[in-house]
Amino acid sequence: VGLGWLGPSWSYMRRRSGKVGYLNTHTLLGFFGKPRVQFTTVGDLCPTYIMSNWMDCTVERCEDHTPTSRRFWLRHPEGQPWPPQKPGQFLTLELPIAERRAQRLRSYSIASPPQLGQEEGLMELLIALNPNGLGTPYLFEQCPAGAVIKAQGPIGVFTLSDEEAMEREICFICTGTGITPFRAMLLDFHHRGVPIKKATLLMGTRTEKDLLYHDEFTQLAESWAPFTYLPTLSRSVEGDGWAGERGYVHDIYKRLFADRRDGLFYLCGWRAMIDEARANLTEMGYAFKKDVRLELYG
Repeated sequence: VGLGWLGPSWSYMRRRSGKVGYLNTHTLLGFFGKPRVQFTTVGDLCPTYIMSNWMDCTVERCEDHTPTSRRFWLRHPEGQPWPPQKPGQFLTLELPIAERRAQRLRSYSIASPPQLGQEEGLMELLIALNPNGLGTPYLFEQCPAGAVIKAQGPIGVFTLSDEEAMEREICFICTGTGITPFRAMLLDFHHRGVPIKKATLLMGTRTEKDLLYHDEFTQLAESWAPFTYLPTLSRSVEGDGWAGERGYVHDIYKRLFADRRDGLFYLCGWRAMIDEARANLTEMGYAFKKDVRLELYG
C-alpha cells in the first residue's frame, strides 16, 4: 500500500482534535522546515522516535502481478539481513522524481513476512500504478531488476501482537493494495505456528483480475483451519463465472458480526472505505483503537 510522502525520518504520537494520531507516513515539510502532517490514526498513546539509516538497495527481481500492480523484491546492501521487521510496517523509498527531497519520498507497506528479510535479505513490496503520479510510473518504467533504490525502514506501528491474535477474533478489512500489511501478518503467524484464535480476511476490489495474492490466500485458507479468506467483487454480476462474494466489504463484516461478538478489526485501504467502515463499526458498538485500528492512504 502506498502511504504518501514522508518528510524527516521520524515519527511520533500526539493528540489532534481529540484523536490519537501516529505520524508514520504522511509527513510533509512546509516552509522553514516545519512539518505539516496528515494523520494515520493508529498506535498507542506514547511518544516514540524512530530513525533509521538510508540504504542503497538493489531490485532483486520484479514481476507484474495484475494489469495495474507489480511486485518488487529489494535486496539489502551486500546481501545482509534486513533490520528487524514487525509485520504491518513499511519502507520509505527516495526516488529521483523531484528537486525537493520531501517530494522524492514514497512509503509502501511491506508485503513479505520478517522471515524473508532475515533469511534471504529480501523484502517484497506490491505497488499499484498511478499513471497520474510521479513515484509509481518511475518505479514501473525505470526500476527493472538490477536497479538501485535508496530505502529506509522498516518503520511503523500498524502491527498485531501474538497475544491479541491468540485471544481475540481478528477481522482484516482491505481494498486494493491495502492487503499488503495483512499478508505480512498472516504469513508470519502461519510460519511461526502461532495458535491464533480466528482470522478473517475481507478483500474488496472491482473485478476478479484485480484480486491480489488470490491463489495464495485461497490455498492458505484451505490448509490453515483458523483462517478464512473472503474476497468480494463490486462489479461482478450473475453469470460472469465468479463464485465468491459480490458487493462491498461492508455488507460482509456487518453480516459476520451481526451478533456483536468480540472482535478486533484492522482496516487498510482508501479513505472512503476506511471512513465508512469505521462509522459502521462504531454504530455496531466497536470502539476505535480498542477494537478498530486503521491505516489509510489516498
